[in-house]
Amino acid sequence: MSSAALAALPWTPGRALAAGGAAMTAQDALLTLQFDRSMRTRVAYRGKSLTPFQASEVLLLKDGSAIDTFAFDGEDRQPVTDTRHGAGLRHVFTGLSKQGIEKQVAVTFFEQSPGLALMQVRYRNTGTQPVDVAGWRSAAHELAEVPGGFWSFSGTTHEDRRDWVQPLGDNFDQRNTLGMDASDYGGGTPVANIWRRDVGLAVGHVEPVPRTLDLPVRKTGKGASIAVEGVQAITLAPGQALSTERTFLSAHTGDHFAPLALYRDFMKAEGIAAPQAPSSAFESTWCAWGYERDFTVAQILATLPKVREVGFQWAVLDDGWQTNEGDWQIDRRKLPRGDADMRAFVKAVRAEGLRPRLWLAPLAADPGSEILYKHSDMLLLDEYGSLQKVSWWNALTQCPAYQPTIDYYVALVKKAIGDWGFEGIKLDGQHLNAVAPCYNPAHKHASPNDSCEKLPDFWNAIYKAAHDANPDAVVELCPCGTAFAFHNLPATDQFPSSDPLSSWQVRSKGKSVKALMGRGSSYAGDHVELADGRDDFASSVGIGAVISSKFTWPRDTENPTAPLPEGGYVLTPEKEVLWKKWVALYREHMLPLGDYRGELYDIGFDAPEAHAIAKDGAMYYAFYAKDWNGTLELRGLGEGRYRVRDLFNGTELGSVDAKANTLRAGFTRFLLLQATPETPRMSTVDTAPRRRWLAYALCTVALWGVWGALAGLSAQRGFPDTLVYCVWALTMVPPALFILWRTGWQLDRSPRAIAYGLAIGLLGAGGQMLLFKALTIGPAYFIFPIISLSPVITIVLSFALLRERTGWMGALGIVLALVALPLLDLSFGGGTQGLGWFALALIIMAAWGIQAYFMKLANHTVSAESIFFYMMVGALLLAPVAWAMTDWSQPINTGLDGPWMTAAIQVLNAVGALMLVYAFRYGKAIVVAPLTNAGAPLVTAVLSLVFASVVPGPLKMVGLALALVASLLLVLEPERPIPHDA
Repeated sequence: MSSAALAALPWTPGRALAAGGAAMTAQDALLTLQFDRSMRTRVAYRGKSLTPFQASEVLLLKDGSAIDTFAFDGEDRQPVTDTRHGAGLRHVFTGLSKQGIEKQVAVTFFEQSPGLALMQVRYRNTGTQPVDVAGWRSAAHELAEVPGGFWSFSGTTHEDRRDWVQPLGDNFDQRNTLGMDASDYGGGTPVANIWRRDVGLAVGHVEPVPRTLDLPVRKTGKGASIAVEGVQAITLAPGQALSTERTFLSAHTGDHFAPLALYRDFMKAEGIAAPQAPSSAFESTWCAWGYERDFTVAQILATLPKVREVGFQWAVLDDGWQTNEGDWQIDRRKLPRGDADMRAFVKAVRAEGLRPRLWLAPLAADPGSEILYKHSDMLLLDEYGSLQKVSWWNALTQCPAYQPTIDYYVALVKKAIGDWGFEGIKLDGQHLNAVAPCYNPAHKHASPNDSCEKLPDFWNAIYKAAHDANPDAVVELCPCGTAFAFHNLPATDQFPSSDPLSSWQVRSKGKSVKALMGRGSSYAGDHVELADGRDDFASSVGIGAVISSKFTWPRDTENPTAPLPEGGYVLTPEKEVLWKKWVALYREHMLPLGDYRGELYDIGFDAPEAHAIAKDGAMYYAFYAKDWNGTLELRGLGEGRYRVRDLFNGTELGSVDAKANTLRAGFTRFLLLQATPETPRMSTVDTAPRRRWLAYALCTVALWGVWGALAGLSAQRGFPDTLVYCVWALTMVPPALFILWRTGWQLDRSPRAIAYGLAIGLLGAGGQMLLFKALTIGPAYFIFPIISLSPVITIVLSFALLRERTGWMGALGIVLALVALPLLDLSFGGGTQGLGWFALALIIMAAWGIQAYFMKLANHTVSAESIFFYMMVGALLLAPVAWAMTDWSQPINTGLDGPWMTAAIQVLNAVGALMLVYAFRYGKAIVVAPLTNAGAPLVTAVLSLVFASVVPGPLKMVGLALALVASLLLVLEPERPIPHDA
C-alpha cells in the first residue's frame, strides 16, 4: 500500500530532537497533536484538549491482538515546500515496541490547509522473528459524551441506501467500508466525521485513487469513536516494513460541511476537482422515466409541449430505448428506422425548445446480450472466477480497467452525442460507484485492485468522449442510492441525489455534495416525485439544487412495471399550477449559481434545519421542519438593513440587520426567504443580476468610443499601426493579471479553457494582422463597412447553436444596428487595386464574428478571467508578426507621444475588451455584439463633433441616427427571466 509520496518521506532521521517536552508536539494555529512517551496521542483544537492520550496508530495482528505501545525514541522536524500544497512543517515521531516493531509517524501541517494534519505511518520489524499482520489503524480517537450527543457523516456506501448524515444512537456502529458492501454497492468519499454541538473530528485518506479502506464510527460508552483502518494481511519478516496510505485528521466547529470543504481544497491541489459545469447543467429537467421502460415514443412526444409549457428545459430519454443493457442497440419496436428515428426524436425535442439527454448504464451486460456472448472477456471476475452481479437489471459487471471495455463505451458515447445529437448523457446505476477487484486473467492487470483504482480513468474517458463530441455536453453521473465516489468527480458535470429515499436525503446529500464539489458545480435534487409528498420542490430550490420531475401527461402509463403510487405521476391541473409556480421561482432566482454558505448552520443541531445562499447581493434562507412557530436567525448578513420576503407566498416579513438578525415566523414543511439590502444603492437588487450584462456592455461602448476618437493620434505622430498593435498586446497584460489577482490567481488550466481563450485571442489578433495586409492592397472605404458586419456572423451562430432569442424591440434593434454599422464606416474614394482585399475583408469579418460567438460559448464553461488571460496570450503570440510587418525604413516616433501615448490610448481598448468578455458572460450574444459595435462609433462621433468639430457626412449621420435608435431599443428590451424556449 505504499505510494510515490511515501518514498519521499524522511523515514531516515535527519535533525533529531530529544525525547519528551515540547518536541513531542505537532501543531498549527488550529490543531495540536501531542505524543506521550508510549506514542499515544492527544488532540487539541484552538488550545483546548479534546481527547486524553489514546492509542491512535496501531498495528493489528492476525491473532486479533494489536501492538499499540511504542517507547518514544525521538523526533525529526523539517520544513517542507510542496509544489501542490505549499509551505509546511513535517514531524517524524519514532518509537519502538517490545515486540521489536519500530513505528514512525509522519505528521505534516501545510499553511494553506489549517486544521488538517496529514499523516503516514511506517511499521518496520527490527526483531528476529516474523510477525503476522492483519492490518493497521490510524487517526483513532474517541470524543467524550456531552449533552446533546453526536451527529455523523459517512462518505461510504451501504446497500440499504441509508442516510449519509445521521445522529449517533446508543447502538450506532458502522464499519464504513470503502470496498464493496455488496456485489454492486461500494466506494464513496473517503471521509468520516463525528461532531458535537461544540466541536468535531474528521478522518479519511488523501490518496489520488480509490483505496479500499474502512472508516469505522461507533457510539461508545464514553462518547463516540472514529478511525481509519486498512486490511493488509502480511507476514512482516525481520527487516521488512509496512507503510500506510496517506491519511488525515481534522478538527472543526459546525457540522460536516467545513471538513468536507477542507478535504475538497486539499484534493484540488492533488489534481482532483469538479469541472466548471456548463450553464445548461443548471437548467431544469424533465425525465421520461414516469412512463417507465415500456414507454412509447408517441407518449413522450405528446408530453413535450406540456414540458415546455411548465418551464422545464431538458428532456431525458430514460431506460427502455435499448434492446438490453450491454448491446445498447436501438429497440426497433419503438424506433423502427433505428439511427434515423433516434435522430428524428432528438430533432423533435429540440423543436420544442428543449435539450435532449440520453440515459445509459455502462459496465453492465444482460444475460442473453450479444456483447456477453461475443466479448465475455470484458467481464469482471473475482478471485474464484465468479461473475459480479448488478442486481437491478440482473446484469453482469464489466471491468472498467480493461481497454476493450473502455473503447466500447467511448464509441457508444460518441455515437449518442456526435451522431444522434443528444446534448447530455445520464449515466445511471448503483454499480457505477465502485467495482470489486478483478482477477480475469485476460485483462493482465498488474494488480487485481486495478479495476478499483482505475474506475475514475474509465469515467474520465467517457467524459472526454462526450466533450470531444460536444464541448458543452452535460455528463450526469447517477450512482443510484450510493455515496458519491469523490475520485469520479473530475468526470462529472452534474451529480443528482441519486434516488433519494426522503427529502432529508435530498437536502443532506446536497449539503455534502456542495461541500465536495464547490461553487460552479451542479447538484440536482432528482425527480420531485421521490421527495416527501412527491411534491417537495422546496427541498431542492431552497438548497440551490437543480429541479426535475418525471410527470406524465395527459395520463399515466398503462403498463407499469410496479404498482404506481396513489394518484400516479400524471400532471393534474392542481399539480400543474404548483409545478409551474416552482419552476418559475427556480428560474427567476437560479440559486444553484449562488454561493452556498454551508458553514452558517449546523444541519444536525440547529433547529429548525436551515440552509443559506448568497447571490447577487442578497441572502437566501431555507428553513425546514414538520411544523415551526418561533424565532429564526438569519446568519451571514452584511452591513446595513435587509428587507425580508417570503418567496413562495410573496409576502413581506419585515427587516433585519446583522446585529438584530432574528424574526418570528410560523410555517409547515418549509419557509423560503429572500433578504435584500434596503440601501438606495441596492434598491434594484432584484433586477440588477439580469441587467449586469448591460453595465459591462455600456462600459465597453464608452471605453471603445473614447479609444476610437483618440486611436488615430498614434499614426499622426509617426507611430505605425503595426507597432500600435504590439503596444496594445502589452496593455492587455495589466488588466489580465489584475483580474486574476482579484480571484486569488484561479486560472483555469483545462485544455478546454486554453483552447477557447487562445481561439478567441488568435481570431481577434489574426483578424487584425489580416487587416494590416488588406489596407495595403484595398480601399479602406470598402473594407471597413464589410468588416463592420461581423455581428451578423455572431448573431447567426448564437441564434442557431445557442438558441438565443429576444423580443420584438431587441429584434428591431439588431436589424437597425446591422444597417447602421456599414453606414458608419462607408466612404467613397478612388479605384481599387484588385479584389484580393475583398477576400481578406470577408475573412476578417468571419474571424471577428466567430470570435464574439466563441466569447459567449466559452463563458458557459470557463471563467471570464481565464478567457481574458488566454486572449492576452493569443495577442502576445502574434506581436512578433506585427513587429516583422513594420516598415522600419520609415522614421518611427519613440518619444512620449509615440509608444507611451499609444499605451495610454490602447489601455482603453484593452479594458474595453475585458468589459466585453464580462458582457458576453451575463448577456446574450445576439444583443451584446450589435450593441457594442454600434454604440462605440456613436460615442466616437459625438466626441469628434464636440472636441474636434468634425461633422459627419450624410450617410454617416443616417448611420449614427440608426445606431442611436438601435442602442436604445437593445437597452430597453425587457428582460425575460423565464423564457420557456431558452
